[in-house]
Amino acid sequence: MKVLRPVGSSSFCGPAALSLITGRSVDDCVTVLKHIRQSARAIKGIYNTEMREALGHLGYQMHVLPVRGRPTLAQLLRSLRERGPEHIFLINTTGHYVVLRGRKIYDNKNPEGVFVRQYNHRRARVYASWIVATDSMGMAERRTV
Repeated sequence: MKVLRPVGSSSFCGPAALSLITGRSVDDCVTVLKHIRQSARAIKGIYNTEMREALGHLGYQMHVLPVRGRPTLAQLLRSLRERGPEHIFLINTTGHYVVLRGRKIYDNKNPEGVFVRQYNHRRARVYASWIVATDSMGMAERRTV
């Protein structure tokens, strides 16, 4: 899992998260987001609804992972029972998207991932979180936490 970013291409957290989940380049993800917005402007931030639509367009689904209150990222991670490498979590913290897979967190600043204990923003507040699955997975195959 890695952010696929061509040399000279800047990426903000939304397109980087899409790149991490889908395996597509950041530029491809930006193109999809611009199509969804119907705008040629630079993508510097995206809404959760745009993220859901972009993932759906690329063949993925987001399943809500309930969050009570506004826990920190560290508190949310402690509450997850199953967190194996087969699970991909998309987490919206204070103005930022991160992807969690196994014991590593990925974002545009950590494109190759860092272990949770080494991540600098563990105290950021979580506003929403999802489990990401491909459309081809049946309901019986999906696991919940």
